[in-house]
Amino acid sequence: MGVVSSCSVTVQITALDGISIPPITVFADLDFPKANGLVSIDVLGVSIEVPCPSIDFETTIGVAGLGVVTLLIQATDN
Repeated sequence: MGVVSSCSVTVQITALDGISIPPITVFADLDFPKANGLVSIDVLGVSIEVPCPSIDFETTIGVAGLGVVTLLIQATDN
């Protein structure tokens, strides 16, 4: 088992179904536990693992009722 610490995470939606939109903040500067350099977060019902620290980590998820959502994630060590 690795060392557990925390990470401050900000998530923004930047595109819907491949169409860029002005960023919509899902959450900002929330603390999550970090283990082995990764933080596990739940965004719109989808679990994602993000390296911490990360700057401009981009990923896409499929969300029922919305389609494909592009996320921009910032994760910083606390």
